[in-house]
Amino acid sequence: KTVRTVSALWLGQYGDSQAVQPLIEALRQEDDLYFYKEKVNPWNFYRIEDILDTEYTDLYPALAEASALVQINDPDAIKPLIEVATSGNYELGREFAIITLGLMADPQAIKSLIDMVTAGERIASLEEEYKNIASRIQAAIGGKNFYEQWRDLVNQQSKLYSQISELEHKNSPIIRKVAALALGSFNTPEAKEALYSALQDKDFSVIFAAASSLVKLGETSRVNPEWVIEILQNRKGYNEYLIREVRLLGDMKAGEGVKYLKEMLENSKKERNPELEKAIIYALGKIGNEESISILSEALNKNYAYNFDEQTLQSAIVALGELKSSKATEALKGLLWNANYNFQTYSLVISYLKQVDPIKTEQTLLYLVRKNDSSQFKQAAISGLADSDNPEATEFMHASLKDADPQIRYVAVNSLATKVTEPRVQRSFINLLRYDPDPFVRSQVAYGLGGIDDSFYAKAAYIDKDNKADLILYKNYMLICVTNSEEQYRET
Repeated sequence: KTVRTVSALWLGQYGDSQAVQPLIEALRQEDDLYFYKEKVNPWNFYRIEDILDTEYTDLYPALAEASALVQINDPDAIKPLIEVATSGNYELGREFAIITLGLMADPQAIKSLIDMVTAGERIASLEEEYKNIASRIQAAIGGKNFYEQWRDLVNQQSKLYSQISELEHKNSPIIRKVAALALGSFNTPEAKEALYSALQDKDFSVIFAAASSLVKLGETSRVNPEWVIEILQNRKGYNEYLIREVRLLGDMKAGEGVKYLKEMLENSKKERNPELEKAIIYALGKIGNEESISILSEALNKNYAYNFDEQTLQSAIVALGELKSSKATEALKGLLWNANYNFQTYSLVISYLKQVDPIKTEQTLLYLVRKNDSSQFKQAAISGLADSDNPEATEFMHASLKDADPQIRYVAVNSLATKVTEPRVQRSFINLLRYDPDPFVRSQVAYGLGGIDDSFYAKAAYIDKDNKADLILYKNYMLICVTNSEEQYRET
C-alpha cells in the first residue's frame, strides 16, 4: 500500500501524461476496506476540494491516485475516469473517480454526474410505482380474471424491482453524495437543477451534499437556514458531521444562526474541541454582521483568549481580519499588548493591521516594542517593519542586531537583508559574520551577504582571515544557497 501511495504522489509531481493510464487503472482496482475503518472518511468532508487538502493524502493509495490525476490535469483522462465512475467494479474506485472528475471540473463529466445525483429521484419514482402495483394486486383479489391480472401485475412488479435494485446498486447513497459534491464545481443551469432535485433525496447525506454545493455556487434561496439550525439543535454531543453543518451555516451568511453559534462557542469552554471552535469562528466570520463581530472580538479579549489553543486563536484573527471593520481592527490591536502568543500569531495580526493602515501599524509597533517584552512579539514586529522606509524602524532593526536574544538577531538579519546593498547594512553584516557567537545568525548573515556580488568572498576572506575554518563553512554554505550547485560546492 505504501509503495502504491508514494508512487502515485511522485507521478503527480512529475506531471507526465504517460502516468494517466496506469493511475486510472490503479484507481479502478481500489477496494481498500481499511480506508473505511479509519477516522479519515472523505464522505464526512464539507466540500469536494477538502478531500485532497488533508494531511492524509500520503496514507491512502486512492487519495494519492486522485491527487496525482488532478495535478497532471490531462483532458484525455476524463473519458476513462467517467467509465470508472459509472461502471467500475469497486465502489471505492468509483467514488474517487467521481472526486477526481469534480476536482478537474471538465464539462464532459457533467451529464454523468447529473445522472448519478438524480438517481435518487428515479429510484423514488419507481418505488412509488411499485407500491401502486401492490395496491392494485390487493384490489384485484376476488375479482374477475384475477389470475391473469395478478400474473401481469406481478411481472410488472418483478421488472420494477430489478430496475430499482440495479439503480440502487449503481447509485448508492455514497455515490449520489459524492456526485452531488462534485457537481458543486460546475456553475451551469443543468448542474444546479440536478442539485435542486437532490434536495428531495431520501438520504440525508445526499441532501446535505446538494445543499453544500448549491451554497458554494451562490444558490442559497432554495436552502433554508432554519433547516440547518434545526439540525444543529438536534445534535446530541459532538460528531464529525457537526463541523460541516456549522460551516454551511456560515457560508449561507445566515444571521439568524449567530445566536446558536454563540451558544455553541460558550459550551465549548466546558468541553474543549478545537476543530469545532475553529468551525464556529469560521462561520461567524463569514456571517460578518455586527453581532458576530462582537462575539469574535469578545473571544479575543484577555480573559477568553487564554482558553483557545494557538491555532484556534489564529482562526479568530483570520475571521476578524477578513472583515476589516473598525471594531474588528480594534480587537486585533488589543492582541499586540499581550505577551503570551507566538510569532505566527503576532505576525498574522500585524499583516491584517497593515492592510487596513500600514503607517499607523508601523507607529503602533514602534511604540509597543518598548512596552511588550515578549521575544516572540519583537521578532514579529521586526518582520512587520522589514519593508518600512521609516528611519525610526531602520534604527530599531539595526539596534536589534545587538540584542542578547539570538532569535531576535536572526530575524533582524533576515529583515535587513532586503537592504543589503546599503553600506551600513553591509558593515553590520560583516561584523556579525566575524563576531556573532550564534552559528544560525552567522549563516543567515552569509546568506544575506550573498545577495551583493562575488566580491563578497574577497571581502570576507580579508576580514575574517583569522577564522579560516568558519570562512570555509560560510563560503560552502553560500555556494549551496546561492547557486544550489553541489558540483560547485565540491570544487570549492
